[in-house]
Amino acid sequence: MLSHLYYAGLSAVRLPALVRRLANGSVILCYHNVVRERDSARGDPAVHLSYQQFAGQVRWLTNHYRVVTLGEIVRRLARGLPLRGLVAVTFDDAYQGVFEHAWPL
Repeated sequence: MLSHLYYAGLSAVRLPALVRRLANGSVILCYHNVVRERDSARGDPAVHLSYQQFAGQVRWLTNHYRVVTLGEIVRRLARGLPLRGLVAVTFDDAYQGVFEHAWPL
């Protein structure tokens, strides 16, 4: 009886639906800029990520996810295809570091 009430409470706040949705979800990361190590002390650290930190994050992502384009995630979503295990890396600005450091990586 208690387990039924417990599940009813969770269902009322739609937690089981959220868990099912997240189990099939993908990850979309948004970065702003990637800078050389010596430039990383300048500017807002929430915007300007050092190349070394970015490279480490990319290595981790490629070991744990399949990196795809944002367009691929959108196509899969539109077709009802699985999204689990996918990650897209996006950039919100057109800083020079995106093209010099992040894009080649």
